[in-house]
Amino acid sequence: MTCDLFHRLVDPATSEGMSLLDPDRQAHWINPDTGQVEGFYGSGQYVVDPGTAKRGPFDNTEARHQFISSAYHRPGDLCGTCHDVSNPAVGSLAPPSPIRPTPTAS
Repeated sequence: MTCDLFHRLVDPATSEGMSLLDPDRQAHWINPDTGQVEGFYGSGQYVVDPGTAKRGPFDNTEARHQFISSAYHRPGDLCGTCHDVSNPAVGSLAPPSPIRPTPTAS
């Protein structure tokens, strides 16, 4: 992950993120409970803005390049793009994987 790539990431759960998705590699899943398409954080699936503007958590910065304030760059959702908290040993898998029951000892 380079600085340039990190600062061009777009939240896949927003309309901007959805509009930038490559139809063959979509960073979203269909929620089985609602049938709605939702942005997906995890498994290294990310959306990158093809432009040159850089995104970051601040809205009052001075930079030598165009910048966009990004709420996505503040909480852990962005980190979850590559670092999900799935744990198949206890049955908890990040979407779109189904939640599996916790294995029982015999």
